[in-house]
Amino acid sequence: MLERRGASLDDTCVGPSPGRKPSALHQAAYIGNRDIVDYILELPGAEERVKATVYARTALELVYAGSGSISHDREARAYIIRRLVEFGARLEYDPSADSLVLFRACRCGAFGIAVDLIKSGACPEIVPKALHTLLYHVVYSHHNFDYMRSARYDPHDAFYADKPDVRQRERLELVRLLIEMGANPNAQWAGEGPRLRASCATQTSLMLAVCPGTLGRPAALEMVQLLVELGSDPQATNTNGMTVLHALIGTATISDEFIPRATSGVSSYVAPMLDMLSSSAWDKEQSVS
Repeated sequence: MLERRGASLDDTCVGPSPGRKPSALHQAAYIGNRDIVDYILELPGAEERVKATVYARTALELVYAGSGSISHDREARAYIIRRLVEFGARLEYDPSADSLVLFRACRCGAFGIAVDLIKSGACPEIVPKALHTLLYHVVYSHHNFDYMRSARYDPHDAFYADKPDVRQRERLELVRLLIEMGANPNAQWAGEGPRLRASCATQTSLMLAVCPGTLGRPAALEMVQLLVELGSDPQATNTNGMTVLHALIGTATISDEFIPRATSGVSSYVAPMLDMLSSSAWDKEQSVS
């Protein structure tokens, strides 16, 4: 009705700041309203609207931005992503690294959105180096809460604060997808944290995963189990000759797992982890022999 009375879908919000303001499509994508997005895309000029930017961000990038601060109906946002891709939307991409939005989704904890972006075809073919980098961000975000929130006010953290099971499920889904796409489950990274240093001992994905991190011991067990299932070698050594078992013992010691008052922690976390890693290493030896 508003359109028939002269309103334009290409009208943008007004304000004192310079630059292009959000159009109806940008707003609908940010909010996650699939019905409005569908309606706009069926009208002439959809391809141009999809490629238009507001503050250097397209509607596709705003789907990610709004998923934490407005609503996180993943099914609706995945649908919007697919529809935008149908009309030519793509993430800006550096083939030697990773796209900015995909990088942030993996690093800041929006794992479900990252899965949907990859599966929709929104990212051009991701080269092995980028897969390697993305896998590190996903695994390390489990290891270090401050690293995950390097953008301290990232809205996704607030959304997942009371939904740790959802975040863990989506994290495991993303790890599986990246490895199935070609990420090396036995990759090693120099140093620890966002500033990787070649002078430090390397870490395998399993070494990062054994730390309970912010999600707790059950989540760490699930991550290690998945990595082993997908080919991570518990016998792999880093540049200092350490295996994941050394990392586990070090992690448990630092977190007071072996102090007498924490014996329940040993039985609930360290012992099952030791059993899992030991049996995996034994199975590998038998298969080789």
